[in-house]
Amino acid sequence: MDVSGGRPIPQRSPISNFINGEANRSLAGVNGVNQTLNGTISSTQEGPNERQSNTSGNSETDKTYFFTGTAERVIAWNRVLKHRCFYEVIATLVSVQENQDSLHSIILLKDKKGPILQVTHYFDHEMPEEQFIVGETLRCVGYMTGITTMLAVSIRAATPEETAVLKRCCYIGDFAISGLVNAEDR
Repeated sequence: MDVSGGRPIPQRSPISNFINGEANRSLAGVNGVNQTLNGTISSTQEGPNERQSNTSGNSETDKTYFFTGTAERVIAWNRVLKHRCFYEVIATLVSVQENQDSLHSIILLKDKKGPILQVTHYFDHEMPEEQFIVGETLRCVGYMTGITTMLAVSIRAATPEETAVLKRCCYIGDFAISGLVNAEDR
């Protein structure tokens, strides 16, 4: 902060620029680096004392992925991927078992064919209002804790739109994961 006339003058930070609506403007010509809103930085002339930063994460622990698929696909993806992933699973409910202490429930999901995915859901402060029926299609979001076990963050009934686009989401996930696996092999 500069002091002018006994009063501090605040310097504009990137956050204050964003708050003031200048987020869409590019910073051009700052030490030969162009920085845009999406966080990508490209160097036009990088000197010996200038470093190029990467905002998308340098290590594997900095990257988190999110994929949508069936129970069978999510189990297969979890076996191949070494990245931290959240999965959105849309599958049919086979069984619901609530614990005696009513703190969590264990839900079994399955596609028409394939393995069963065991989903554990802990209740935060309140019990879920909706009761699920065996045979109903559910949407679970969470992360895998084992080969066929998932810890769910959110569970609800799947909408018809989500069920309709599930096959397309599986193809997109297969394509993205094959690219990640091929990049790891290089």
